[in-house]
Amino acid sequence: MLHSESYRVSFSHIILDEVHERALDLDLLMLFLRNFVDKRHGLGLHAPKIIVMSAAPDVGLFASYFRNVVNDGGRLPAPHLHIPSRAFPVGKHYLDEIIESLSRFYPPRALSLLIDEPQTVKYFRRYNLLSVTDRPSSDEPEVDRNQRSLDPILSQLAPFTFREENPLIPVGLICAVICYVLSSTEKGSILVFLPGLRHIMAVESAIRKYGKMLGSDFSDGNRYKILQLHSNLPDGQKELFSPVSRDCRQVILSTDVAETSITISDVKFVIDPGKVNKEFMSHSQEQPGLHAVGSVSPALLSVQAEQAESKQIPRDDAGGLQQTSLQVKRAVSSASIQDTLRDSIEPPDEAKVNLAISNLQLLKALDGKEGLTPLGVLLSELPLDPRRAKLVLLGVIFRYLDPLLIIGAIGGDHSLFYSSAEQSTRKDVHRARVEFSRNTWSDHLSAANAFKSTRKALHQGGRAAAFEFAVSNHIHFDRFYEVLQTARQMLELLARKGIIPCHEHPDGDFQFGGARLNTNSWRTPLIKALLFHVMYSNLAAPSSASRRRYFTEINETTHMSPSSVNYTERPRSLFISNSKNKPSSGGTHFLKQTSHITPLAACLMGGRLQGNGRRICMDSWLDFLVHTNEGVGGDRAARLLIELRKTLQIAFDAAFHSLGCLGNNKSTKDPNSIGSH
Repeated sequence: MLHSESYRVSFSHIILDEVHERALDLDLLMLFLRNFVDKRHGLGLHAPKIIVMSAAPDVGLFASYFRNVVNDGGRLPAPHLHIPSRAFPVGKHYLDEIIESLSRFYPPRALSLLIDEPQTVKYFRRYNLLSVTDRPSSDEPEVDRNQRSLDPILSQLAPFTFREENPLIPVGLICAVICYVLSSTEKGSILVFLPGLRHIMAVESAIRKYGKMLGSDFSDGNRYKILQLHSNLPDGQKELFSPVSRDCRQVILSTDVAETSITISDVKFVIDPGKVNKEFMSHSQEQPGLHAVGSVSPALLSVQAEQAESKQIPRDDAGGLQQTSLQVKRAVSSASIQDTLRDSIEPPDEAKVNLAISNLQLLKALDGKEGLTPLGVLLSELPLDPRRAKLVLLGVIFRYLDPLLIIGAIGGDHSLFYSSAEQSTRKDVHRARVEFSRNTWSDHLSAANAFKSTRKALHQGGRAAAFEFAVSNHIHFDRFYEVLQTARQMLELLARKGIIPCHEHPDGDFQFGGARLNTNSWRTPLIKALLFHVMYSNLAAPSSASRRRYFTEINETTHMSPSSVNYTERPRSLFISNSKNKPSSGGTHFLKQTSHITPLAACLMGGRLQGNGRRICMDSWLDFLVHTNEGVGGDRAARLLIELRKTLQIAFDAAFHSLGCLGNNKSTKDPNSIGSH
């Protein structure tokens, strides 16, 4: 469509659906079609009509973007049509009603193990609610709390499983509500919204253990069926459409991130803890958000692959703007990136676009005239931002594929470890980070080692073993699975392009790419040097004013982030970081996700070098003084170092040019060859 005008004008109407999703491709398509229609109208030629559709659009935004030319030459917002949809009757039951119903329906003894589950107790305490077992009840005698034995699964998971962003999910209460709905009604499936995979697994474990005690025996497959819907569990969607008997009731445990719409015809009840939709649905501000909904038929369930979330044209994210710039250049090669993005529906800041273009030129993805290089074409086709995608290609060239693919798939400031507002928990998490770093002074290698250990547990013991390992080591299990899928997608794409062998030969360590593509993966200093090669614009040097301070190219004073493995103990040397973060309260910047870099690696893998005797300056801001073992000949050593840097750059350029051409040709004579030279 982009390259054939005769094809475009053959249509009378072009319909763009689900425009509220604002995917990058859709934003670019809207920009292209709007300019195409305006150009055709300006020439007095026929142009197809553009119809924009959405269930929840920003009418003003889209109407003003697709303005129509009127007779006097002016422009008016595009007309819009609202089509009302049918509303199904829904009865809502909020937490206060649910607690009352549970206390009437079940005796305290039956509920005690679930309601006294730690997360549920904390949930009641946070919202100042009276526990079900504390309410006046029937003739049931009081049970000694000291004699209650909590479920070991719940008690072990609770301290670790629910830390990220403090999503307090009352697992015990949710299980009690599920069993209450099944026991008090006769028909209909139950849909339960939960934030992530760890919550899904915890809820399933609890209801399987305690369901029979509450009147729902989940070991009876003819009466009950539990389904897990999550992007990391593709079999869940297949099971959803498998036939079940009329008397079988399904409990669907699902995340609530919408991308692919799935209609479930027999869902009658929805249980929502209010931690997914970002808004509490309650009677008042004092009431928390757990609520149950009855009589929802048909139900529309939305499921999304979390690790591949589509985004509109980014306005702040540096990596996203770089990827967008490459996509724009591929689509409209004749126009400048800045001019093209200026006409988009929500244009990004021009200074940030210029910075993205400059960084792409440093990566050799764009030439000096903003033309796409063969490497740039290849990077634009990979599902990572250009910097991380180039890091993966370095892994192919230098036979470090496994660690660099893992680091690239983790990406950005997304941590593989949990975050917590509790000081004691933060200390435990930091201790785990340091242990996984293995004295490398690198957050990147700490995360890579944690991932590899979890992956090993997955291959050797299955998902349950991997989950247990992740929880006990403060690793975010959902993030682990997202990284695993992203890495596998990258491997498949590289294989289709002929850059790596089509068939992976796994080794005993389960490395991505097998032994052949990881012959150097044990060389930690070189891994950090290659990291620096794609991240050297984020270099920080130690300040002479204070041991705790660092300075950057633009003379910003920065400190090490408290979450970094390098916060407490580190050499007084150079560090690269994924980004600099400034607290909302103001003050200094903090370096996030850091790795130690030696001065030699910085000179060989970094920016442009200039020499003056024994002194070498990189990118006109960072000075190095060359020393030799003999104490003399520093001038000559500095000149040799600069020449070696130039030679390495020539070799890099040739390797990436060859790799880019190989990937763009999408085929090789030998399908099992490795595309590096």
